[in-house]
Amino acid sequence: MIKAIIGDSTYLLQSELEQFFQQYHQHVSGYNYHFETPYGKKKMIYADWTASGRLYNPIESKIQHQIGPLVGNTHTETNVTGTTMTEAYHHAQQVIKQHVNANEDDIIIMDGSGMTSVVNKLQRLLGLRVPSNIKANIAVNEEDRPIIFL
Repeated sequence: MIKAIIGDSTYLLQSELEQFFQQYHQHVSGYNYHFETPYGKKKMIYADWTASGRLYNPIESKIQHQIGPLVGNTHTETNVTGTTMTEAYHHAQQVIKQHVNANEDDIIIMDGSGMTSVVNKLQRLLGLRVPSNIKANIAVNEEDRPIIFL
């Protein structure tokens, strides 16, 4: 918001960028949500977009009404739900690759539990993750420890 003071009046003006994104912002679940606090009713301001975003109602509606009825086990092509989910999974990978300019030699590590699970999976694939039940019995020299940048 841009604060403009004209005479004795103060106005809050939206920048062009804020105006553009308003059409999307108003469809985020929790937009204009208020909750009770010890100081009275307050508007919720969500600021943890790194780890988890908010539900976007048009997407959630599409998932519920168009995708939800066809949800099934991926990599199973013996029924319509499995076939549909497998095709959607592969299509999603291609869309992601296009958006990040990846080619057929690049891989995407998919996981349903977020970045922590993806890093754990990458560590296992590279042979860098030691099972917790034997971790205490293994010593790795500092110079042999890999560094992973995200």
